[in-house]
Amino acid sequence: MPCIESRLLDVTSRLLPLAAVGVAGYGAACALTFLRRWAWNRSAKRLYNKSLISVDSLSTANLDVIMRVAEKCKELVLGKGKCFILKDRIMAALFFEPSTRTRCSFEAAMQRLGGTVILQDNMTTSSVSKGETLEDTVRMFSSYCDVIVMRHNLKGTAARAVQASSVPILNAGDGTGEHPTQALLDFFTIRSFFPNIQRDASGEALRVAFVGDLKHGRTVHSLSRLLSRYNVAFKHVSPEQLRLTDDFMRELDETFQKHNRDPKARQGCYDSLQEVLPMSDVLYMTRVQKERFATPQEYARVKDSYILTASLLDAYSPAHQKILHPLPRVNEIHTDVDRNIRSAYFEQAQNGLFVRMALLLVVFGKSAEVLFPYPSPKEAFLSLFSVLTWPLWSPSEGKRAATGAGEGAELPLPTARPRTQTLEKEIESACNWSLRERRVQCADGDGDGDGVGVWMEKETESDSACDWREMEKVAVCGWMWECM
Repeated sequence: MPCIESRLLDVTSRLLPLAAVGVAGYGAACALTFLRRWAWNRSAKRLYNKSLISVDSLSTANLDVIMRVAEKCKELVLGKGKCFILKDRIMAALFFEPSTRTRCSFEAAMQRLGGTVILQDNMTTSSVSKGETLEDTVRMFSSYCDVIVMRHNLKGTAARAVQASSVPILNAGDGTGEHPTQALLDFFTIRSFFPNIQRDASGEALRVAFVGDLKHGRTVHSLSRLLSRYNVAFKHVSPEQLRLTDDFMRELDETFQKHNRDPKARQGCYDSLQEVLPMSDVLYMTRVQKERFATPQEYARVKDSYILTASLLDAYSPAHQKILHPLPRVNEIHTDVDRNIRSAYFEQAQNGLFVRMALLLVVFGKSAEVLFPYPSPKEAFLSLFSVLTWPLWSPSEGKRAATGAGEGAELPLPTARPRTQTLEKEIESACNWSLRERRVQCADGDGDGDGVGVWMEKETESDSACDWREMEKVAVCGWMWECM
């Protein structure tokens, strides 16, 4: 007992300075986190409380902010699953046009951040069916929520909604206009496979092929506008009647020129999918949109223009090629492509959750809380506890010379010896019990030689049991010694 008391006094004398160091360290960590949040909010403030109508409103720095936050949101979802940063926020989802991935991913994004969702996706049950204008609908919903996510079948409606709303508007698609949040998740996906797209400004261009309905495809419009800022080359594959307009092509040329790139080497129009497959790094497939045609006959003439199969990919495409699709697909990608190593469209759809979480965070000015969380009290306690109790469990401490011992003498901790002795007594008792049982069996022998066989058999079993228990003792005692 005196040894234990002296040991406790020795450890206690060290606790106070260690505790002071631990508290100071925790305070310094919190102060550093505060400064990092402050610096980050300065770089992200241009997105705070802002609407997103077109990718043109996003600078390259804004894109970097959203991508970094999206990476952190991906870690959050795959780790803890959700948080409650937006627990006091409400998002209204107004969908005048059918949607699956965009609507559900925005809802999931808000709920994983702890927020609440007001959903209005059936306009036949709203006052719109009575003749209410878009502006009145938006103005009314903006008084109920903190942000509005809106999709409409008419081009330009998102810009009209911004004029009527008192809260930020996030464009989830406006007819044949734009789909900026889809472009962000597409960019996030491409960036994950080809990270040099943001860094390599003078090397070989990333070759992106857009295939299908390019005239009506708002996802193509937004993504091509965004990618034209970087070192890319476009290959447009579509029927004649579904090609990009000349005005849009000139707009992309101007963006290339703005970033000091020759537009003549950056765009090309093609009719054949097989011709483009070997010279594409990213293949962006789109469906022919039936809802954009005046008659079913016009749609029927072009709906099967391009059908991608696994055999086509294996015959023409490079192994590193990645296939994207905004979904839903009809028949432009055969289901056998799903198992191909080049397919990435389901991963692309999942990335929509992470990007839309990031977008909500930066709009509400809460992205710094995800990127730089303060240490929780539990984490701080465990860290401090591990530091303060180091003298108790460090192997070197158990071997340090005790009072009265010479320098370098190795003495076990007081608590280690009683545990070892207890184990040894248990093992001896078990072995003695086996030996007594062996002698009784031998005494019952009738002298005709049978007893000898019984004695040897029992002795073998007894030796095996003792050896096994001896090994168990060594292993357990060794583990306890190391941990102590």
